Amino acid sequence: MMCPIGRMCVVAGLLAVLASAAAGAEPPAADPVPLRRFALVAGSNAGGPDRGKLKYAASDARAFASVLKELGGVRDEDLVLLVDPSLSSFRSAMGRMQQKLVASPPAQERRELVVYYSGHSDEEGLILGADRFPYDTFRRDISAIPADVRVAILDSCASGALTRAKGGVSRPAFLFDATQDMSGHAFLTSSSAAEAAQESDRIGASFFTHY
Repeated sequence: MMCPIGRMCVVAGLLAVLASAAAGAEPPAADPVPLRRFALVAGSNAGGPDRGKLKYAASDARAFASVLKELGGVRDEDLVLLVDPSLSSFRSAMGRMQQKLVASPPAQERRELVVYYSGHSDEEGLILGADRFPYDTFRRDISAIPADVRVAILDSCASGALTRAKGGVSRPAFLFDATQDMSGHAFLTSSSAAEAAQESDRIGASFFTHY
């Protein structure tokens, strides 16, 4: 089957793994709880006057959002796409996502949140134009959103600094967990705290998002 957005085929493959894992699991005693997935997707090419402008952060974000809608089960009303957001508009979008989930009680449904960011960052936080979104504030904003599972995907330099906070516990790979009671958060980053993330003119995307 051809992927509708070529460079996002790996994301499609991961979603297929989720489906096949669920299909191969022992049938539950009762009907499975319906899943509702929410997504906040942001791409920021601008990193302020001291950083070169990226070429593909915004287009990577658009492609990722399209795959989540087409293959990831995210409804139009449950997806927020931000292109070159300011710090205030990014945090405002996270606040609206929190209010959305608070206003709609789960009522026998599991809720998952995916937050994807492609752009500039450093050891201290995400770089949104001339502003910085500190990692500790970013983590708090995500934790305040009442979803059963929260997944943050960062495609940016030094983004591994997000995972430095203490208190993590080793768990089985969440993509292969077919249980109905999994909860918590997962952070996927394109680089360690001391690495740079790269994009490529040849593939027309960042390497992390492409692969």
